[in-house]
Amino acid sequence: MGIFGDAGEVEVPTPEADDEYVNVTITLPRGGGSSRGRVVSRKRDGDGNPIGRKSANAAVDSRMYNVEFADGEVTELTANIIATTMIAN
Repeated sequence: MGIFGDAGEVEVPTPEADDEYVNVTITLPRGGGSSRGRVVSRKRDGDGNPIGRKSANAAVDSRMYNVEFADGEVTELTANIIATTMIAN
């Protein structure tokens, strides 16, 4: 199953293959400083489907990602936060 959009329609998840954010390293504010993290994968729902759908408009890009830091902590970020961070760096 996909994710339900605002109007109740089912969104079809975009494939993870050739995803422009997977394996990207970004610097994020963390614990009063900055930490480098690597986008390791798309976040998946209970059925194993990638969450969200790609959009040319970053404001409505609903993809979710897992970002891993050097200490092993993994956090979830949206595509628009990753894109904003990449532009800022």
